[in-house]
Amino acid sequence: MWFTTDSGNTFDKTELKNEPNKLNLKMLDFHPKEYDWLLYMAGTTCPGCHSITYFSSDNGKSWKEIETWADKCIFGKDTEFSETENDAVFCSSYKDKNSKISQDILGGRTSEANPLQLVKMRTDGGSKKVLFNDVVNYFVFNEFMAVATEERGELLLHISEDGSKFSNATFPPDINVNQQAYTILPSTTGSIFLDVYKSLRLGSEYGSLFKSNSDGTDFNRILDNTNRNVFGNVDFEKVQGLDGIILANQVVNIDELNDYVKKRIITKISYDDGSHWKRLRFNGGDSSCQDCHLNLHGRTDIRGPGSIFSAPSAVGLLIGVGNFGPHLLPYNECNTFMSRDGGRIWKEIRRGPSLYEFGDQGTIIVVVDNEAPTDHVRYSWDYGENWEKYTFTTSTPVRVSLLTTNSKSTSMKFLLLGYTVQTSTHEASPVVVTLDFSQLEKRKCDKDDYELWNPMDENSDDHTCLLGEEIKFWRRKANAECHIGESIPKPPERKTCKCTKHDFECAHGYWRNETGQCELMGPDPDRPANCKDKYLGHSGYVKMKKSKCEGGENFDKKIEKPCDSGNIVISKTKVFDQRIAEYFYFNESNTILARSMDNIVWRSTDEGYTWTSVSKEKIYGLIQNPHFNKYAYLITLGDRHLYTSDSGATFNEFKVPTKPNLLQIPILSFHLDKPEYLIYIGSIDCEDEWSQTCHTQASYTWNNGKDWKSLDTYVRVCQWARNKKFKVHQDLIICESYLNKEGSQKTFFNNPLKLVSSDNFFKNKNTAPIENIVGFTIYEEFMIVAELLPSGQSLRLLVSLDAKNFAEAQFPPNMLMTQNAYTVLESATYSITLHVTTSATYKYGNILKSNGNGTFYSFSLGYANRDDKGFVDFEKMQGIQGIALANIVGNVDEVNMGNNKKLKSKITTNDGATWKLLNRPEFDSDNNKYKCDGPLDKCSLHLHSYTERRNPRDSFSSSSATGLMMGVGNVGEYLTPYLEGDTFLTRDAGATWIEVKKGAYMYEFGNQGGIIVLVDDEQATDHILYSLNEGLSWQEYKFIKVGEQPIRVFDIDTMPGGLSSKFILRGLNPSRGGEEVVVHLDFSHIFTRTCNLEKDFEKWTPKHQDNECLFGHKISYLRKIRENECYIEDKLRYKKERGENCDCTDHDFEW
Repeated sequence: MWFTTDSGNTFDKTELKNEPNKLNLKMLDFHPKEYDWLLYMAGTTCPGCHSITYFSSDNGKSWKEIETWADKCIFGKDTEFSETENDAVFCSSYKDKNSKISQDILGGRTSEANPLQLVKMRTDGGSKKVLFNDVVNYFVFNEFMAVATEERGELLLHISEDGSKFSNATFPPDINVNQQAYTILPSTTGSIFLDVYKSLRLGSEYGSLFKSNSDGTDFNRILDNTNRNVFGNVDFEKVQGLDGIILANQVVNIDELNDYVKKRIITKISYDDGSHWKRLRFNGGDSSCQDCHLNLHGRTDIRGPGSIFSAPSAVGLLIGVGNFGPHLLPYNECNTFMSRDGGRIWKEIRRGPSLYEFGDQGTIIVVVDNEAPTDHVRYSWDYGENWEKYTFTTSTPVRVSLLTTNSKSTSMKFLLLGYTVQTSTHEASPVVVTLDFSQLEKRKCDKDDYELWNPMDENSDDHTCLLGEEIKFWRRKANAECHIGESIPKPPERKTCKCTKHDFECAHGYWRNETGQCELMGPDPDRPANCKDKYLGHSGYVKMKKSKCEGGENFDKKIEKPCDSGNIVISKTKVFDQRIAEYFYFNESNTILARSMDNIVWRSTDEGYTWTSVSKEKIYGLIQNPHFNKYAYLITLGDRHLYTSDSGATFNEFKVPTKPNLLQIPILSFHLDKPEYLIYIGSIDCEDEWSQTCHTQASYTWNNGKDWKSLDTYVRVCQWARNKKFKVHQDLIICESYLNKEGSQKTFFNNPLKLVSSDNFFKNKNTAPIENIVGFTIYEEFMIVAELLPSGQSLRLLVSLDAKNFAEAQFPPNMLMTQNAYTVLESATYSITLHVTTSATYKYGNILKSNGNGTFYSFSLGYANRDDKGFVDFEKMQGIQGIALANIVGNVDEVNMGNNKKLKSKITTNDGATWKLLNRPEFDSDNNKYKCDGPLDKCSLHLHSYTERRNPRDSFSSSSATGLMMGVGNVGEYLTPYLEGDTFLTRDAGATWIEVKKGAYMYEFGNQGGIIVLVDDEQATDHILYSLNEGLSWQEYKFIKVGEQPIRVFDIDTMPGGLSSKFILRGLNPSRGGEEVVVHLDFSHIFTRTCNLEKDFEKWTPKHQDNECLFGHKISYLRKIRENECYIEDKLRYKKERGENCDCTDHDFEW
């Protein structure tokens, strides 16, 4: 390796340790202060290679190995990042350095098997400390260090000011932030600017611009829908030499974007570091053009290093390529514009796009054509008022690709790079042109050639101070034809300002609202627990670290607040013209997508607070990808549909081979690992009701609908087989295919269904040796097939673990199997739970549980209730294994005689090995003893279950509400009708129950069980009840204004998992026909403090029958202490702890 220490005058040679790495990793890193220190990343021989990192303290004369298998190594010290140790080194390196998968195969990606770790060490390789696992990237910039780690498919950003203590970047709780792609932007004002993507669809990329507080941790949105591109570049530019002035581009038609409608972009400018934005003013535009301003191309269109519009030494001068109009035009249709007052007023300086550069601290400006070959440049000595032409070639014109000067723009020499255009007589060749304007012999500037200039217009409505200072700059007068050279004019004149609100930022927990005020969003830590009237709390403002203001106003203080502030429920009502037909939440976002009965699709990005329609086309179905939750599909009746890949932020059109089938057959199937792989089942010749050739056609795409290939015709189901537990070939497809492929599929009567599979997209296919299937399902690690026996009166069940080999299910020998129907029940315990009818009318049956391979079944529970649709009153408790509730028919003989069913509720706590009736509470909610008494078989608790649910997503429990279940029922010998029932709760997983309210209520859990909401399910209502202490006490909240009519609520829901503190009520106004009323309820302000893991939680172990063991071990959970009313943060969601193993018992063995 050759190196120079005298700016290239001489070079010396040094020997390297090992060859440079072949992994495309950065080879050298330099210390900002110790000029002889180097980090060198070498590598072993590829393939099968890994990196080796060396340190040198003497410019490469000697080397010391400090790390291996690193993806990146840098010195911790930086010019402004000065709090870390001088000899600190940060490396992201793989944990397993003996991995069988080499680093060139890993390709810089973290994995569960071999995570990338961020390691801090000394330059001698010692004192190694792992800071983070699953690192994606990290940077040291300005006063901060940022580390991005991956967790559950999202990026988490961690910020530090010293390289040792890190804090998670936080965003306003009322803004949906897609944490999958960030761009960190330059800053000189002590904050971090961060652009977070909202859409990454090619050609429709945009994001949101956030600015941090002085600690770099709390981010407020300052500009929405910023323009960005697929490479992560953002149209954001800080004006060099002038703190606080920013130009950014914004996309103004995000709701219209698709493959045919392109982005409309406008340019905005801020003079107060992003707090307020304006459009650009242009002198000379067409005054008749409405809403027309100057728009400039930014970083997404202009390549090359350094700043786009300005130079640090040319204070106040800006040049850009753009146009005057309502939005930005393509680059080749634009002209060149200039401002000499920091971007306040612009004028056109050249027709067509140009390359440009500042020289001699802005006294000379050079522009050259950036559209066509040219033989000249133009230059100006008076800030663009007048231009002169210089011809640099008299031969072939040059297509210029770069115009540059020294990095400080202080030289009068420029370098022009390009190439000549190929002609019939000359080949294209590169050209380098040196332009030296020092030969023009301009005089040296003296003190009379300078003027004092204030970038903050004192006559505008902008405040004139930034960070507590008013700064005025000395710069050369426009009409002074002199050169400055390397000399430095007078330093800027600085004046300390009095403090105003602009010198304060939001304190932690406070966020900017729509009016720019700092608003508390969440519990107030200053509010006393026994607050009755008023209390002293923080104002929500703290002074910025870099502000130098003195005196004036002080916003960082205690203020008097009413006790009910920060302890409120927020509600908002939306009335839809038609009822909602279907809806779903996008997990880990605030977005809901809904379709109304008039086939309009609605989107809410704030959990139901506001709603907008998203498609002009009629949509007849919404389908969400179960494996990639951010993907969803909007189905029309035609051959063009829509999809989103970013939780509904944007929608793209895709074309399919045929119109969708209307035969109640699943239209789409989704690949486990590849979101762009789809199976689509359409229909052919089915539009005519009397068609004799109506049939389905299954096709697949590997690129989200751009191309399709046919799989099979006359199919009932086609799906990807692989799931997280059923680990067959990744591309295995299984179809239910009719044997005879002719006639109308609508009227098939005696046409057997065969099971056909292929792992190469039906180039070759296999037909399973099963004669006449009724259907199949893949559940957990099992494939289950029902076959119709030749008698046509009974079914046979077959099970497979690989979709190739099938074994017949073996049921208990004493179980009579004449006419039967099967329902596969939910299970997460490595076996199949199955309901098999034992009633001639299919009204009840036995619940059976299989062994580990799904073939041998043992009896679990008899007479389990079933409805005509095949649904069974059976439900597993979410979040705790082994616990389930079921309803049985308690009067079988009477039912067989044609009488109505009388149901009883039972519970198992050992995964179905034994069942018992529910323990009744001793007293009701009015503290009265129940009338019935005696043994449980005559007096127990019974609950209405799955067969009576309006919404199949409703359940007794929530996965995050540890130990909690709720239900509507009664205490007695049998279950009574729903409207005669009362509402019950358990907080110990069903061991004991209490009646919490008289009457039937719908219920929902929020904030991991910290909030329980009840709403009347018997009649129209104007209020809800809520509890913050797991049912100890209840408060009422009226969501209907005085004078408005109550609504009949039929559904209450929240984000899946029960983590959110926001809910939606769905109901009907009895006097308003087919309208649906959706009420948004926000409890995020209800708590006065956040929960403390040490003080507010207790350890709890559920009992499994008579012991605490299940599947050979005991599990303990942390659950909130009931009386402690506090907000449970998301980071506390994983509270399960695996305890010690147990001695084996009979329940640990299968037959």
